[in-house]
Amino acid sequence: MNLTISGVPERTSLHPPQPASLFRARFLRQSSEGCRCQSRTPSYESVCLPPHPRHTRGRRPRLYRGAVILSLLLLAGCSSRTVVLSPKDVGGSEGVQRPIMLRSMELEPDASALVTVQTFPVGAFNDEDFATLRGSLNETTSTLRAAGASTQRAPLRLHVVIRRYLLAHSNSGGAILSCVAWAAEVDGQVIYTEQFYATAVTFLMGTTGGQKTDVNTRIVQRIVSRAVLLSRDTSRPPDTSTERTYDTFEDALKDLPRRLTSVAPTGKRVYATSGSVPWAWAKPSTDIDWSGKIAAKQ
Repeated sequence: MNLTISGVPERTSLHPPQPASLFRARFLRQSSEGCRCQSRTPSYESVCLPPHPRHTRGRRPRLYRGAVILSLLLLAGCSSRTVVLSPKDVGGSEGVQRPIMLRSMELEPDASALVTVQTFPVGAFNDEDFATLRGSLNETTSTLRAAGASTQRAPLRLHVVIRRYLLAHSNSGGAILSCVAWAAEVDGQVIYTEQFYATAVTFLMGTTGGQKTDVNTRIVQRIVSRAVLLSRDTSRPPDTSTERTYDTFEDALKDLPRRLTSVAPTGKRVYATSGSVPWAWAKPSTDIDWSGKIAAKQ
């Protein structure tokens, strides 16, 4: 189930998508009237900005035209794509000492949330995106097995849980925060567990699908690169560095914008609506009992 947190008033819902001219008219009316927010979302602010001196001849600022174009780019591609990392990308160029395989992967109930600031409420992490991420992990570990791991040793099995996936966007930017937990086991014995956060941030250029692909790539790279080290020495905790992945929620928060802003020009004025993003929602309140979960799958 997807939890949608939207800055768009219920009385002027923008789903399903409507013509750009109607969207613009409603956007301006909402900005002038103010914006009510749904549950879990802090207050939104609507401001009318004065005209810039360079645009007194009726020309619209390029920045605001760019923001409108960005909103179309963000929404144009909402699906992530499969990413297959090479052994070199995950530190497996020197080979692995035992086969690595994905044993299980699941999405926690209500793990997906979407926050929009005056944009169409689309792009949330869904079942299709989950299947794409699972395929990326499967194919990347298969590449490692094909690279020549010893089949005489018991395989290293991975269990992955997507705990939270919060995506937020306005017409000038977007960001994602994902919380992932995973465990590695050999012959039913848990040898390693961790929970981490992965982020992506885009301003002025990018797509929602591209952001999700970036996050998925970081998730796959962190998990598999650490699994490669575990395959060589199961007694030594793996320690690898993956761009924009963090051990704690507090560290991940430093990489994310606290507020997102949408802008829309009308005549010689520009309306800006700013909304805060409830990133704290993406921090689970409980830990996973890996021993019990893995024992149940045997």
